[in-house]
Amino acid sequence: MNGKRSFSIFLRTAALAAAFGLLLGCESVETNQTAIAVTPASTTLAEGRGTVVLTAAPANTNAVPKLYLPLVWTVSNPALGRIEATGGAGAVYIGNGGAGANPIVVRDQRNREGVAVVYHGD
Repeated sequence: MNGKRSFSIFLRTAALAAAFGLLLGCESVETNQTAIAVTPASTTLAEGRGTVVLTAAPANTNAVPKLYLPLVWTVSNPALGRIEATGGAGAVYIGNGGAGANPIVVRDQRNREGVAVVYHGD
């Protein structure tokens, strides 16, 4: 009976070790699947002036089914344009004129990001 008990304890210990090893091997890492998709992803403003309505949505609704509001919108070059109005999942970009590319980053409250680029034509 002592041999059976020792073998049973061995099997339980091995099963627990294997389960623990699987748990340690499973990482919870956010990837691009949890990023934010911005529409339009890119657009061009003639002479760098005008407005663009931007909309954010989860890039992969199977991985992350929602955005964590409020969203924070940031322009890379405020001399080219700015975010004038935001609300929910949308924002309005206003071009100030000039030429170049102005990447816009949107971030939700879980630090997931998305990027759109507004090109300013001459």
